Amino acid sequence: MADSLVGKRISTISYIAPDENAAQAMRGYLESHKEFMAAKSYREGPLKLIHYFFSEGPEYVSDTQSWLDGKYPKRTGRTIFHLYHMYETEDGVHHHFFEIADFLPVLSELIKTFNIEVIISNQLTVVQSLWD
Repeated sequence: MADSLVGKRISTISYIAPDENAAQAMRGYLESHKEFMAAKSYREGPLKLIHYFFSEGPEYVSDTQSWLDGKYPKRTGRTIFHLYHMYETEDGVHHHFFEIADFLPVLSELIKTFNIEVIISNQLTVVQSLWD
């Protein structure tokens, strides 16, 4: 049903790994994060985790025209990991950040050691959706 996800809350985190060593370190971290999420996430109620995934792919040079022409721009050599969480409510996203406190020292060290760039977009609200 269209717009069935309107009002749900989202947190996204992009990790940009500068090289393959950093990318491998991120893959290891995200595997442990997946296990944590499976064990700790609520499946019902206001803290319910509706959807979780992470994706990975090459970063491309910013070149809108290439995409519009149906061509791939040049790759930068960096790898982007995008972690995506969707929760039933704002409280679900907020609660998640308290739950992951044990991971933060490990993640902080990984980011520092491998010079990984981090971009967090938190407490976004779904304003349109198509299918469930």
